[in-house]
Amino acid sequence: MKICVRPGILAPVHQKLLIEDFPTIDFVDKLEDDAEVLISFPNIIRKETLDSLPNLKWIQLFSAGFDQGDLPYLKSRSITLTNARGIYSIPIAEDVVARLLAINRQLPQYIQDQEQKKWNRELNGYELYGSTIGFLGAGSIAVETAKRLVGFNVRLLAYREHQGKVEPFDEIFTGEKGLYDLIRQSDYIISVLPSNQETIHLLNQKRLRLMKKDAVLINVGRGDLINEQELVEVLRSGHLRGVSLDVYEVEPLPKDSPLYQLPNVLLTPHHAGASTHTSERLYQLIKKNIRHFLTGGELDNIVRL
Repeated sequence: MKICVRPGILAPVHQKLLIEDFPTIDFVDKLEDDAEVLISFPNIIRKETLDSLPNLKWIQLFSAGFDQGDLPYLKSRSITLTNARGIYSIPIAEDVVARLLAINRQLPQYIQDQEQKKWNRELNGYELYGSTIGFLGAGSIAVETAKRLVGFNVRLLAYREHQGKVEPFDEIFTGEKGLYDLIRQSDYIISVLPSNQETIHLLNQKRLRLMKKDAVLINVGRGDLINEQELVEVLRSGHLRGVSLDVYEVEPLPKDSPLYQLPNVLLTPHHAGASTHTSERLYQLIKKNIRHFLTGGELDNIVRL
């Protein structure tokens, strides 16, 4: 059997371990027409790519997201798709907490003052204590983040498609009314939603203006959830205390984007999930799924096409 593992994500030590774990498998890093398994990113799921792999039976993604792929064609070929759901939840959760604290304690301004050797004691910080934090999405990233925020004595809300208790959230909201209620009540809104027809530009100018004037918005889900042009207009009007984005409508974020120039915006390059532990977690998932594939067991993280 031949498995193609695209380079650039798994650390060399884990690539070596896979070869040692499965000595009878031929691991390659290039697309070869007799490969039965492809381990890669979703942008490779294109008809022209899949057509060059006539023996392909299973694709394992390095990512949790899969919206970039040609899923209808994948389904027509009866190719199994699994993703990396849960692999990045811990680092992204810690990243979100870091963003909240950085904005509240005005760390970007302190860093700027340090670079200018400026002794500035006029800044005032905000507290998470006693606030309401609303999540758009209640999946593994939201849950891991919420678990870390419990100790700040905050009220935790989540908006999702279906009603039902999800720990550790205090309340779950559904439907359009639920979305509006969560937006109005939240001091902080954290988006971890995937991209689909229902979520594109979910946060437009109307909904952004429903947020409290001094609210904070964080997006580590998908960039097209926010209408960036309308977000800029809202920020320029003085609405919202702070915004932190890791994902964008166009990536890399164009150099002429006004988001770079706004003083209360903290930007990172779609890197919230980066961690020294990511490769190890991916290796463990891939190893487990290869064993299941070889023995006919059910794979973890199957995407229902």
